[in-house]
Amino acid sequence: MLARKVALASVDLPVSRASGNLRAMFKAAFLLALFSTLSMRGAESVAARIEADYRAKRQAALSAQWMEVKLPFETPAAFLARLLDTARDGDSRATAALGWAFHERGDDVRARSWLGSSAERGNRFAAYLLGVLQSAKGASGDDAALSVDWMQKAADDGLAEAQFEIALRHAQGKGAPLDPAAARAWYARAGEQKYAPALCNLATMELQGTGGAVDLKKAEEHFRAAADAGFPQGFFGLGQVLRVQNRLADAAAPFERAAEAGIVEADFWLGCIACEGAGKPRDEREAAKHFLKAALGGNVLAQAIAADVLRRGAGVPADPDAAARWDVEIEKLSNPELVATIGNLYLEGRLVQRDLAKALHFFRRAAEHGQPAAQRLAGTLLASGEAGERDLEEAYQWLWLAARNGQPEAEPAFQAVLKAMNGPQIIQAARRAAEFQPQPQ
Repeated sequence: MLARKVALASVDLPVSRASGNLRAMFKAAFLLALFSTLSMRGAESVAARIEADYRAKRQAALSAQWMEVKLPFETPAAFLARLLDTARDGDSRATAALGWAFHERGDDVRARSWLGSSAERGNRFAAYLLGVLQSAKGASGDDAALSVDWMQKAADDGLAEAQFEIALRHAQGKGAPLDPAAARAWYARAGEQKYAPALCNLATMELQGTGGAVDLKKAEEHFRAAADAGFPQGFFGLGQVLRVQNRLADAAAPFERAAEAGIVEADFWLGCIACEGAGKPRDEREAAKHFLKAALGGNVLAQAIAADVLRRGAGVPADPDAAARWDVEIEKLSNPELVATIGNLYLEGRLVQRDLAKALHFFRRAAEHGQPAAQRLAGTLLASGEAGERDLEEAYQWLWLAARNGQPEAEPAFQAVLKAMNGPQIIQAARRAAEFQPQPQ
């Protein structure tokens, strides 16, 4: 949107900070971005692959405990023949292994039959595997093996993997009513058995106050238990809960472990800690190293900071061309919450050089997508002229919209702008505000 220059007397409107201070802003951003399973970007993210690997290893260990295992010298046919013989004799381990072998061959009808037989004999792992098939295929009324919720049965019988799955059902509202309190309780049951993903999800809910009260002490305890089990997301979560408590020096070590495992967000926070100093001198070189690594890993805030770092040569040699390339990437961003957060970076001037013109640019972009806080801040900056641009009609538009969209601080600023405008200008500004339609994301 092109700004309109209005030659009027200055309106005395101090710039209002979006979040009070940088740590509060980042705490809010973190809580908005927390993941139910501590993954970062879906199935292909580093965190998701780490969790998948962890769960595969757990499943292999359970297979050895609950199922007959193929001997090194056995051919697949000989193994299957042995399973058939022992399964027919009623051995629940062989019956479970036989069911899973049929599943791996693509014969889920016989797989469910044999797994159901084993589960009915009390094999919890067979019940869990049957539940996995049940979730994947959906229960059929004429299939006796699927007439029972076997995942629930395995969870009730104490299998941590199944308890984790039941917690996910309640956390996501898929396959069970959306019930955060129930999810938290099931994560706690699985966490008692040191199941690391459950410990992390439980700690995340305790940190956020989801499904119960905020409990930073318990969150720290559970993230630490997951970290002690060698689970990288546990290290990342531990760093987060320590950071939220402003224990930045303590947070550095777990963030380092998480970064070593490839968790990009850990590098971002290590860059923040290096900027803050955390009990020692600020280290621009260390901060730049982590921000650039996080930027290359896809962290959007780190990309915005990397552009500024490379432009100024803060901790690394100046590279205007590289900075411009990151600027191009940031301009592609359409998520209004992230765009507004980048505006906050430039407004606060803590991790980047303070630049109110850039702050206005990002607030305006987010405002055009309907982000209320960005509308308030864009309006305030345009009214005060502190960003080098004054436009009372556009300020009227954003402040009026912000006040309507739940930003109480926008109302006094709007009234101040209103008093500085004449009748025709107010009519024009009111028309602009009434006709505004948020841009699609």
